[in-house]
Amino acid sequence: MRMAGGVVALLVALAGCGGGGETSRIDGVIPDASVQAPDATASGDASPSIDARSVGKCDNAVDLNDAANVTQDGDTLTYSGRILFGPGVFSPLTPECTEGTQNEVVHRLTLKNRSRVRATTAVKGNDFDSVMYLRTSCDAKEPSDEIDCNDDVTGETVLSVVSASDVPAGTTLYIVVDTFDGENLSLPLDYSLEVEIVPVLANGQDCDPFLNDGLCEPETACSIAGGSPKCEKPLGGPVVTRLSATLGQNERSLFIHFKAEDPDGDMQQVRVALLDGSGGEVASYLVRPKDEVTAMLAVETDVDLFGVEQDVLEQARTVRLIVEDSAQEEGSSEAPIGRPTWVGLGGQCGQADVECLGELTCEAESCAVPAQAMSACQAADATGTVGAGNHVVNITSETKDHLEGSCWFKRGLGEAVLRVLVPGERHVELVARTDVDPSPKGDDNLDTYLYLRTACSDPATELGCNDDALDDASSPDYRFASRLLLPDVAPGTYYLVIDGSDDGTGATATGTIGVSIEMKELKNQDERCDPTHVADKCEASLSCKGEPATCQPTT
Repeated sequence: MRMAGGVVALLVALAGCGGGGETSRIDGVIPDASVQAPDATASGDASPSIDARSVGKCDNAVDLNDAANVTQDGDTLTYSGRILFGPGVFSPLTPECTEGTQNEVVHRLTLKNRSRVRATTAVKGNDFDSVMYLRTSCDAKEPSDEIDCNDDVTGETVLSVVSASDVPAGTTLYIVVDTFDGENLSLPLDYSLEVEIVPVLANGQDCDPFLNDGLCEPETACSIAGGSPKCEKPLGGPVVTRLSATLGQNERSLFIHFKAEDPDGDMQQVRVALLDGSGGEVASYLVRPKDEVTAMLAVETDVDLFGVEQDVLEQARTVRLIVEDSAQEEGSSEAPIGRPTWVGLGGQCGQADVECLGELTCEAESCAVPAQAMSACQAADATGTVGAGNHVVNITSETKDHLEGSCWFKRGLGEAVLRVLVPGERHVELVARTDVDPSPKGDDNLDTYLYLRTACSDPATELGCNDDALDDASSPDYRFASRLLLPDVAPGTYYLVIDGSDDGTGATATGTIGVSIEMKELKNQDERCDPTHVADKCEASLSCKGEPATCQPTT
């Protein structure tokens, strides 16, 4: 398959046990000559049978260039096999790589073009301790013939990885997948081998800044300084010239503004690290991938981090922004995290580190209600009041954003407003939900948040706010819909806002949304109550118990 950066992936995936119908396979060394190699030819597979006793020797190395040994799907070449029995033939020449090996399989690959090569082995069905080494000669006796050797790498499935950064065209490489002799092996050993081949371009050659057609040779970069992109000596690394960071009102969002420049225009990615008071890294995020910053001599933009763990932002004091280019050069800058003072309607604003709550804007150094927010509230009043039950609202992607609650992940998304009446004289427990019909249950496009206010246009009157029905994103019941629970609400008129959230996954609240409002009267001590809590509930610190059931102190 064509990988990023012009990579052609050669995947060696080993077959399981069994007879006919398996994919092509090559078997490792067998000690007993009477043991025959399995038939490697399967239906739809052009691979021949190969004597398993000879695999691992130089003259019978698995040829990854031979179409008879592989299946091909576009640019993907797949070869199947397994390591079986017998003593090892080879050992790595790099002393510090490992102390000893036994069973192995040798793979041969001849490069048509000057290339960077990276080979990886991974677990395939069972676990074992692999050792892998990369040579320019199968009969290598000199350490200089061994380009790379690796025993272990970190990861649950990857076992070993070797690479060569710049290999001339026509070079034949031998990739040896070996086994550590200190391991109690349970044969056969199944593994997979993936080889990435990326063309290396010479100085002066035309290049693709996004590296889809190859990499520039070492000590050069794909530069756009002269206009058209060419591999050239880099003029310098990236520089971050502007950086600021501000904590959001919900204390789960961080708003970052930065400007970065690179004389070659070969920026590859932008990362953000959050540092604690002593400079230690608390968390790190990739905030701008290659396709958003490459082929640009300068970039100035906002970066919004949504849904950051609250304990992370409580520890973080500084933002470090790092820009990396294709020549592995970095530019970075640090800025303190601003923690604004949030002021309400009529509060003084316009000073540094002072922000208006919610949708309020600073006008003449005073926090005021925007005209659009006032219009949204007037429209809700004109529609009339609703009570307990199921209701339907409609939010389209074109809806303008007018109101903002305290628990948003992202501002600027549309909302609907319901004027809600809590009737009678009793306080109630109020529950509002958006995961009901006709909302698309489980649909990732339904990402709402709910908040209830006593005054529609005053964010300071918010009684509660909920973004996601469950906070644990790892739960199988997790969904982006909302469930707002208010345990004690007095009789009166309120404003329920159904707003779009967007937690950063791209899900937003659009379309027809069902809204459920439940109200349960709160009973006082010694009053009759419903033990099932369907019709009513006892006030805080009281429980419904006894026969007949009444509200009594919780013990």
